[in-house]
Amino acid sequence: MKSGKSSIGSGQTVRALTIRQPFPELILRRRKPYEIRSWRTNYRGPLLIHSAGKVKTDCAEEAGLEADTLITSAFVGIAVLSDVRPYTRADSSS
Repeated sequence: MKSGKSSIGSGQTVRALTIRQPFPELILRRRKPYEIRSWRTNYRGPLLIHSAGKVKTDCAEEAGLEADTLITSAFVGIAVLSDVRPYTRADSSS
């Protein structure tokens, strides 16, 4: 899982996040509202979602998705990063 940034024509910076399928698909379908990372960022705003080259087949099946139909190694959509906070023990029970 990687993150990165680049500039677009207007000089605005756009960040990207690489995630293994099926999680990009679930994020874009609004079935996965949170992504857990070990690092922090001050960035808020549009986030390009990049699908990694590999698929977690068992997770795809559990989510009701066909692993062989999921797009890999491509930008698949845009999400908005609106908040970053520490993961807590209470989060694991919700």
